[in-house]
Amino acid sequence: MKYFIPKFMLEKSKNGIRVQLFPEECNHTFIAFIDKKLKIKTKVAEKLLDFKDSLDLREISIENLISFFGQDVFFNIFHAIFFRFYTVFIGREEIINIMTQFLRKIFTQLEYGRHIFAIDQEEFERNTKKYKDFLIIDFNSNIVIEPYDEEEEIFDFEFKLFKKVLQNPDQNVQILDTYSEFERLILLTDTILKELEPIKQISEDDLMKELDEKFQMKINRYEIPIIKKLSEIYYGTDISKKVTRTVVGQMSSWFEKI
Repeated sequence: MKYFIPKFMLEKSKNGIRVQLFPEECNHTFIAFIDKKLKIKTKVAEKLLDFKDSLDLREISIENLISFFGQDVFFNIFHAIFFRFYTVFIGREEIINIMTQFLRKIFTQLEYGRHIFAIDQEEFERNTKKYKDFLIIDFNSNIVIEPYDEEEEIFDFEFKLFKKVLQNPDQNVQILDTYSEFERLILLTDTILKELEPIKQISEDDLMKELDEKFQMKINRYEIPIIKKLSEIYYGTDISKKVTRTVVGQMSSWFEKI
């Protein structure tokens, strides 16, 4: 397998770049992390869809975007929008504009030129510092420079979400299901914050049990870190010290990183 790695992306990155690899006739895909010294680490991931080298702008869908960008880049875009990071594509402004209009069906507040941008390589190289906190995606190679604090984000939440969403072949239902999940997590976050107001500290297990018994609201353990992020980003409230991890939660997090 040979992959094109733009030299300027690696040189201008702070710590390195990320790229998805598509081995032929394989049910898995690989995520490669390449640092500034050209050291490479890879992670294996279950493949959702086969890669396609073209995108029909007349029929944009969640499925088509995942096939065209690769699931890792698509998850990165979704993650950035969800957690309010700006996203910059290098190249192909007309396609990025159309894609943004499609994503507005899920994130209604999203705007091209405000949350998602397209610039050329010269602009990026000239003003790299301006984009240091942005998600950077090179359209020609699907190489990614990430802005997140987490090293080697695995996008476990995004994978589980879209694996479930894609089980329904109806493209409109896929959009509705994704939007509903976004709304559910915001509602969960709002409910949890209100419940935590008089509480000094609570374990993940007790919180999950209380939500189920009191509100009939189910929450998965892997969603708790998402809720913590949302509470800080959308509500300006840090609940990381109030909601303590159980041994099960710590072991689950450890296994995810293997």
